This record gives sequence, C-alpha cells and structure tokens, in this order.
Amino acid sequence: MITEDNGEWVSYLYNVTENGAEEVAYGNFQHVFEYNNKVYAISSLSHLTSHHSGLQEIRKFDDKFVKITIFRTEKSRISANN
Repeated sequence: MITEDNGEWVSYLYNVTENGAEEVAYGNFQHVFEYNNKVYAISSLSHLTSHHSGLQEIRKFDDKFVKITIFRTEKSRISANN
C-alpha cells in the first residue's frame, strides 16, 4: 500500500498490485505499515492552529477495503505564541 499526500487537504491510500492501483481509503495519511500481519495507517492533519491525528486498521471484507478507526485525538489547539 502507498499513500498520496496532498498536504493539508485529503490524501489517499492505495493498494498497488500488478493490475494497477486500487483506492482503499481517503484521509490525511502520513504513514502506512504492517504489524502482526495487519495493515495500519496513521493520519495527521495540522491546519492553522488546530491539529488532530489517528490510527486506523485497514481490513478487506468481501473484496472491499474498510478503514477501522482504533483511536483518534480530539481536535487540539496549537499555540501561535513562542
């Protein structure tokens, strides 16, 4: 799987095979990795003074990919003061 990063706008997660690329999910994905034979994606979005992030498991059910949110941070504020 690979991610397509469009900055602070939506990004896409693709499953790439010898037949081409299939869109799996959309979000703000920064990383995708495999652990214990499962695929996970980390999402993160920072815009102006707000930020949120999350961890999703990517599973395939009935030939369709499903994004299952394991956790997601609440929107937090980033201080603009130094």
